[in-house]
Amino acid sequence: MKNNLKLIPVFAMAALFGTVALSAQSCAAVNHVSNAAVASGTASKELVGATAESAKGAVKLASGVAAVPVWMSGAVVQSGGKVLAAVGDASAQGGEAAAEGAAKMWDFATSDDTARPPLDREAAVPPVKATESASVTPAKTTLPADPSPAEALKATR
Repeated sequence: MKNNLKLIPVFAMAALFGTVALSAQSCAAVNHVSNAAVASGTASKELVGATAESAKGAVKLASGVAAVPVWMSGAVVQSGGKVLAAVGDASAQGGEAAAEGAAKMWDFATSDDTARPPLDREAAVPPVKATESASVTPAKTTLPADPSPAEALKATR
């Protein structure tokens, strides 16, 4: 019995330190769970922010890719317009120079600028030729006439 009595203080000390250790572990576990929950919330917030930044970057990339052909077509149209404007300006200046030259030639030839006829832009245009009516056919036709679509449908049925 003596040996059994000696085990009681050892058991009591082990139980005392065991409960303290167990209590410390349970407190540590609660702290770890709390820290893990905070870290998980922070990670979720950063993930949402990263997703938003990624979407923003994708939209910027798509806008940049779409902007290139639009920019190129705008540049082409702009340069084409500048060329046409330059050609139109050159044509207008050429026309003005030709009209001025013609007036000077008239004045030189007649010595009377008041007798110069007014410029009529319709006078130099040839008249429109009258077209032949559909009822007039050439005298000799070597090819047979094609049937109308309605006649062709009747022939095939």
